[in-house]
Amino acid sequence: MGGGGLISGIAVAMKALSPSTSVVGVQVVGVSTMHDSWRAGRIVHPKENRTLADGILGGLEDGAMTFDIITDKVDDFHLVREETVKQAIHHLWKHENEVAEGAGAIAIGPILEDPDRFSGMSVVAVVSGGNIDTDVLERIVGE
Repeated sequence: MGGGGLISGIAVAMKALSPSTSVVGVQVVGVSTMHDSWRAGRIVHPKENRTLADGILGGLEDGAMTFDIITDKVDDFHLVREETVKQAIHHLWKHENEVAEGAGAIAIGPILEDPDRFSGMSVVAVVSGGNIDTDVLERIVGE
């Protein structure tokens, strides 16, 4: 997640339909403005690093309504490693025939990093966005 628009809508709908369902945000270590703000209980603006998940850079403005929704409705966050972004893009390409940009592919990052944690659970990972540079994709899937 970046500024939190997509997860805010998902969280509002899920909590209305199934209040006990956990809604979990995913960001990349070092590219975690929303996570850091959520933990602090206020919007903070840490320096963010470069990432393959560049679609989630920034996007959180002071006074953003998404922050209030996320604070109220999102149950947890996972921070994944940058290497996991590559693995997620590669996995979706190879096993699901999906072209996903880094910001969308990170949704499966927690499952790739800790599959045992999710064993036996029903999990929905929203993979959105296929705006990945062709050269970057070829480099990743060729590994």
